[in-house]
Amino acid sequence: MKSIKIIILGLSLLLLTSCTCKSVSIPPPVSTYGEMWGLEIGETIITSINTYENITGLTEGELKGVTYSNDTLIIQKAGTYSINSQFSFNDGDNTEYHLSLGKNGNRLKHCHAQRKIGTGGDVGSASFTCIDMFDVGDNLTIMVENVDNTNNPDIQSINLNVVRLSS
Repeated sequence: MKSIKIIILGLSLLLLTSCTCKSVSIPPPVSTYGEMWGLEIGETIITSINTYENITGLTEGELKGVTYSNDTLIIQKAGTYSINSQFSFNDGDNTEYHLSLGKNGNRLKHCHAQRKIGTGGDVGSASFTCIDMFDVGDNLTIMVENVDNTNNPDIQSINLNVVRLSS
């Protein structure tokens, strides 16, 4: 048994030293990301039906190659990013809310989620995942809309995470 192990080890070393295989490319570690979040931040004021409002009261999270200022993530490296967001909220019995990523003040329709709150004072949640290209200086916010009335969502928890996938 010992001699078989020695033979296998010898053959393995021979293959490693004489291999003309193509090298395997290992992707570099993630070097650009940003996060902002909030916990029990209270109500976001809805001024009118079907109007997106920026969510405020957020806190700076982990940042590398992305900066944070006034409830906004600011892109410092252009590229394609993966975006993830979730929020939980209540208020507005029998009211539908929409959550979206804001890019330079405009919502991105493909970065979107919706949730209707029941009549029992439930806490509901919504989340979205998407991919988008950003330029240096793009401002990212989290926006909410009430499609039924002007009830304000009382936000229990929220976060936004962006990770650069490529340049």
